[in-house]
Amino acid sequence: MKRTLSLFTILAVIFASGCRTIRAPLGASGQKIKIAVLLDRGAAGLDARRAKYRQQLGAYMERDLLSRLNRCGYAATVVQAASDYKPQADAYLLAVKIKTYNPGNKFARMFVGYGAGATAIDIHYELRGQDKKPLLALDDGVGSSRDWTFCAAKLNQNMIKTITEHLAK
Repeated sequence: MKRTLSLFTILAVIFASGCRTIRAPLGASGQKIKIAVLLDRGAAGLDARRAKYRQQLGAYMERDLLSRLNRCGYAATVVQAASDYKPQADAYLLAVKIKTYNPGNKFARMFVGYGAGATAIDIHYELRGQDKKPLLALDDGVGSSRDWTFCAAKLNQNMIKTITEHLAK
């Protein structure tokens, strides 16, 4: 009994130490930093089927990104165009563009395995400040034998981590 309790305590400590969340820094005014999210789905020029997939991916990424930003302590909103962003202190524009998206093949992922049918997403994102010039511009990509929502969530998590580290400096 004592050994089981000790093992449980050790596992709880390990789990708790590995579950640190990203916390947004406060702005210079002591208020939450505002982030306006502009997501370009990159669906122009694609056939109807691929455009539908891009719209689905973009809608999911947008919802997930807003939710994650707000949970981290940012005041996040969506804008439809860069001109909708109003430059002010402690406010930033996060412009995200989906460069490539390969939904993979679910059948191959489930029955073949070994990376067959993998999903891949590549994005480019920029964080812009008051002068609308990029403070941060990066490319990121994720490929996985899991579904596309996993890849999108991982990209959003990577973006938030990078942005938070940049703004905390």
